[in-house]
Amino acid sequence: MVLGPVLALVSSLGWGTSDYLGGRLSARLGALRVLLVSQAAATTVLLLVVVAVGGALPRGIVGTGLLAGVAEAIAIASLYRGLAVGQAGLVAPASAVSPVVPLAVGLVAGSVPGPWRVVGLLLVVGGLVLASREPGTGGARRGLDATSLGYGLVAGVGFGAYFVLMAEASAASVPWALLLARLAAITLIGLGVVVASRVASEPAVPLVRRDVARLLALGLVVVVGDGAYALSSTYGALVLVAVLAATHPVVTILWARFAGGERVDGLRWAGIGVTVAGVVAVTV
Repeated sequence: MVLGPVLALVSSLGWGTSDYLGGRLSARLGALRVLLVSQAAATTVLLLVVVAVGGALPRGIVGTGLLAGVAEAIAIASLYRGLAVGQAGLVAPASAVSPVVPLAVGLVAGSVPGPWRVVGLLLVVGGLVLASREPGTGGARRGLDATSLGYGLVAGVGFGAYFVLMAEASAASVPWALLLARLAAITLIGLGVVVASRVASEPAVPLVRRDVARLLALGLVVVVGDGAYALSSTYGALVLVAVLAATHPVVTILWARFAGGERVDGLRWAGIGVTVAGVVAVTV
């Protein structure tokens, strides 16, 4: 169905926008505060959604839903840690291979797309790796850093596992799947924030009303991205919707270019072009 890919692209738009907004807010307010407050806002929204339309908790969904949140939290932690201590030019492209996980799972399960769509999926993955490369990092000149590569691959596998687990949990109940995953993620993220705050304190910038509104809006955008993906997985094949949803780094790059005025080099533009070509091949 067309609705599945469309919702997956909406998810990509939501996640890419939240990544951009979160980065901008973190630069002034501190990453730990932004991460915790926005995640708390997202969890609150999902609690209200479950109360309103969630119904009874389906049997057998708890484990899968919680594991989805654990996978997401591990992926975020690994990505952030890798970018902090490693070579961004290796970490980001390695994490962009996340679509390979749902693609492999789908193929093992017998969900084999047509040859044209296979080409499109490969173009998306390759384009994401190119687009995620950080310009000017000198990764190639410095050689292969196993630590950076390891953090990136762990992040990629974690995000890929989230795609698979969330799709499975959403088949039983989208609202409950989203809430369970968010509860697990925010618990692990909260523990990480406590540990990190003891190791390295961030500047205590006072929150004004506008900051609170932006953090709440960030939480809502996160819910939109998560919800659109969960819904897309109930309408379309995992092999297709997970790969399309994983194009969110392209959205972040475009926000940074046109809203933030950041420079995008030729290789990243090429990656964006290849990704878009792959999306067209998959959806037409």
